Amino acid sequence: MYNFKGSYIGSGVYFAGLAKDELYLIRSESYLRTGDADKSLADLNHLLINRYSDFQPIKDLPNAELLKRILLERRKELLLRCIAWSDLKRLNLDKETARTITRSVEGSTYILEPNSERYAMPIPKAVVDLGKYEQN
Repeated sequence: MYNFKGSYIGSGVYFAGLAKDELYLIRSESYLRTGDADKSLADLNHLLINRYSDFQPIKDLPNAELLKRILLERRKELLLRCIAWSDLKRLNLDKETARTITRSVEGSTYILEPNSERYAMPIPKAVVDLGKYEQN
């Protein structure tokens, strides 16, 4: 049985820093978004061939499907790295990658629409009034 420790050294402390897997995924997405699908695919294949023993390199994918695959690999590779929330906010700026989150808890359903004001906690009214700040 495998016990996930969340670190590169086997300790119980989760790793939340920058590592090569994230850099390859950032560059792959950047290449794709700037029109270089070949380099994007090369980076994604380089990462995945080192992850899965039976991985067969991806030969050809339409750009929309390649982006979906890159984002899927980001979710899998970067689990517990404290970037999912910022990815969600970033991807919500593009209607093609925006997601509505729905959760049901104890009989109540909660919906978080893309770019909702509820992505940020409001500044307490007393602080806004005291400092004459603008509410976020």
